[in-house]
Amino acid sequence: MPSSLSSVRGLVLSRARSGTTYTTSGEDLISSAGDEQKIAAILVAVDMVMDRCEQMARTTSRNLLCWLRSVRPHECYTKPFTFVSKAASRTKYIRLLKRFIAMVFHAFCLPTDVCRRRAGIRFKRSQIKAIAAIWNHCIWDQHGATTFNFWKSARTHAIAKYQASWDERAENSEESMTEDSDNIDSISESDESANGDEDHRCDSDEEEEEEDREEAKTAANLSNENPDLAEMLERLFGLVMAFSTEEVVGGRPASTLLVYFSGILGFTTDSTGFLPARSYTSNLAALIYTQRLLFLEYALPARAYLSLGITQRPRTGQVAWLQDVRQKYTVLGSQSPFEELFSLLAYGKAIASSETPPFLLRWSNDGQSVSHGDLLTISMGSFRQLPQALLGEASRLCAELMYDWQPPLDLTSIKDDLTNTTHGFSFVTHPRNGLVDAYLKLSLKACTSLSNPLSRKGIWDRKAVFAYWKKEEALREVLAGLLMMTGGGQPRGPDLLHILLRNCGTAERGLYVYNGFVIYLTRSHKAKRSTNREFVVARFLPIQVGHIVYKYLVYIRPFVDMLAREQYPYIRECSWYMFRYRFEPDSSPWATERLTGIIECYAGKAWGQSVTLRLLRQLCIGIAEKHVREVIRPFNRFDDRTDAADRGVASAWQSGHRPLQRARTYGLDGAFPTKLQPQLLELYEWVSVRWHEFLHIPSRLALATPLSISSPSN
Repeated sequence: MPSSLSSVRGLVLSRARSGTTYTTSGEDLISSAGDEQKIAAILVAVDMVMDRCEQMARTTSRNLLCWLRSVRPHECYTKPFTFVSKAASRTKYIRLLKRFIAMVFHAFCLPTDVCRRRAGIRFKRSQIKAIAAIWNHCIWDQHGATTFNFWKSARTHAIAKYQASWDERAENSEESMTEDSDNIDSISESDESANGDEDHRCDSDEEEEEEDREEAKTAANLSNENPDLAEMLERLFGLVMAFSTEEVVGGRPASTLLVYFSGILGFTTDSTGFLPARSYTSNLAALIYTQRLLFLEYALPARAYLSLGITQRPRTGQVAWLQDVRQKYTVLGSQSPFEELFSLLAYGKAIASSETPPFLLRWSNDGQSVSHGDLLTISMGSFRQLPQALLGEASRLCAELMYDWQPPLDLTSIKDDLTNTTHGFSFVTHPRNGLVDAYLKLSLKACTSLSNPLSRKGIWDRKAVFAYWKKEEALREVLAGLLMMTGGGQPRGPDLLHILLRNCGTAERGLYVYNGFVIYLTRSHKAKRSTNREFVVARFLPIQVGHIVYKYLVYIRPFVDMLAREQYPYIRECSWYMFRYRFEPDSSPWATERLTGIIECYAGKAWGQSVTLRLLRQLCIGIAEKHVREVIRPFNRFDDRTDAADRGVASAWQSGHRPLQRARTYGLDGAFPTKLQPQLLELYEWVSVRWHEFLHIPSRLALATPLSISSPSN
């Protein structure tokens, strides 16, 4: 892949001694800086091609997306093709396609004998013609065409145009539906159904023609603004499809360049070995994902590709058009690159299930020390120091933010309603608790305190307010670690960081008070994408952690939001994410990298060496399996449904796995709860309390004396 450095100095494909372009001097192969700049620009154009494909998929009916996902010739898949949920995954998937295109153009610029002998690539004449049409396109004569900003600006403009076009079309569709409904009502009242149907058909035809004209107008506008750019993108799409539809020669799928490229992806980074199946299959899945988007655009384009001779999709019979393409390229039994990639993916998954798990923990004979490879060995006593250090730091920060005020607190008397999904509701706003204005008492103490008051002579001290905000952010960082460590089975980072303090629209809050505990709920979206059902997990916090979270929700957070509204009058309502970046309501939650940094920092202080968030999660899962799981009688470790099932599998529910899935990945157990109910909460409470006991942190009764541990400095 081209980089900013290679765009200036060129790219060394092999050890080079001389030359400013592709040369052959022994083992010397160099791509010039100019060629690297052009290839980098083409890769940005690949993003624009995929943007158009994604826009097409977003406006495609569910039925067509189900057919797109199916690999059976005459069977429709029950669930539709869906986009990847994370932006990082999308970037990774499209990056693989861009790597393929970069390989194509690098090979094209090589001398023919070197391309065939050294790279093992033989282009067909039609492919060479398509590549040359892009490489020698007149777009490169435009000023700045090889710069990143040129293509970035073009991409931003194209996205805005398409979004405006689709939004306008959606509004027109809603208006049309309303008018049709009114027409049908008037027709039924006047008993003129025959004439009405005829008029309705005429109106429908006119509307379809009008939509066709609008689509053509949008395409014409985009083309007229820069016709060379439009033609360039069409030819690039045609090039990608030329390799996607490449004919298999001699019955060998490896004769196609796309399958050849997938084999290259199987090497390790240093090219000294092969990737394990569990790592390689993600590359295959990425190629299949982009191929499906491309084939959908190829079969049913929203606008014609004039330079390629591809017509716009019809308004009727779209399934038949899609089937023509599917039968040739994307079903089992078709000799195509897609079919080979899909078969390799299925085979890779089967191999991955029998491979050595990526995480293997080694225990000492007495079960009191655990090791991960040769990098980390930790005793259970040292392991407990991490949550205790976090708890000590959180207690200190909370006391400072509360100005050493200790309001009366009894969680058993707090009323909450887990079934109330009203917008803005939480236990803080429950009318029987009377906590809506409780933060005003903290405001009074903050303004009248003799040490570090936030107000002087009736005016907010901005420096003191900003220092208070900084301390509140530090408390949230520590709370993130406590919620990760002390609730039982460790959640995935995104699930934890997306916790809401109140119900927000269709999204439910994550923090509740239940049975004298502060609990937080997560709903695993990873499970929902594969099962179409929620994976509800409840984690019960120890009493000391629960008290800190309660004070934060009732006093500190509302006070901080009030200060934000005072300092920034344009803010009327603050973000309800617990782990927000900014005060504004459109603020996003923290990225997982920030949580990783928090864990690395405090683990380094408590254990003398830092660990990643991923490794900490695996350690906690392994320790829970070893020390927390209750073994009463022989049991089926994969049973999580019958009455005889071991209730210890609830510890695996909190890590988000089913028993068989967990056994394959970590050698551990899991379960699949889909409905939040009292029996399920009771199980979650049981396993959380067992975890509290292991950590030596009380579940219900707070310690009579302050925590006597050395907390790390802020």
